[in-house]
Amino acid sequence: MDITDPKLISLPSHTIFFGAAVKVLEAIEGAQSWSLGVAEGTNRFGNWLSLSAGSEIRGPADPSVVYWNNTPILATPINGKFTKGRIAIAIYYLRLPIPDAT
Repeated sequence: MDITDPKLISLPSHTIFFGAAVKVLEAIEGAQSWSLGVAEGTNRFGNWLSLSAGSEIRGPADPSVVYWNNTPILATPINGKFTKGRIAIAIYYLRLPIPDAT
């Protein structure tokens, strides 16, 4: 994913969110650092994160939290504006299945 897209990925509605993991694939440029979170807390899963290619971020939700609406995960630049960079991101959540009815 291109880091310059502020909405990286979205959590589906009605999920219990456990955390996010990120690997920086191409160095992030244009900012001093960055944070990972949601609109209500832009640094909820990590703050002052590394810009270097190969960096890994593990951002557990502490505590786990329920998101009732589709919720974008956001990358927010610190002291600058993203101009370049690519990341891979995975989100970890539980969505309870609806039982089959007959």
